[in-house]
Amino acid sequence: MFKTSCNKHDEYYDKWGNAIDRKIADVYLLEYIKLDIRENKCIIQIIYFYIWAYIYYIWVRLWWGKYFNYKK
Repeated sequence: MFKTSCNKHDEYYDKWGNAIDRKIADVYLLEYIKLDIRENKCIIQIIYFYIWAYIYYIWVRLWWGKYFNYKK
């Protein structure tokens, strides 16, 4: 369901950048996931996936910094 969103996020992480660029990439990930969630018709699934999306966003912010391609 979120493969496209994650692939876009990976593309942003592969580019060179600084801490602000990483934050923007992570926010884009959250927004892309939220767009994917809106395609669901079931309100329970929407709520569940929104909660999951924010937890995933926080997890990415805390632990995925080592994968970002920082400028040297």
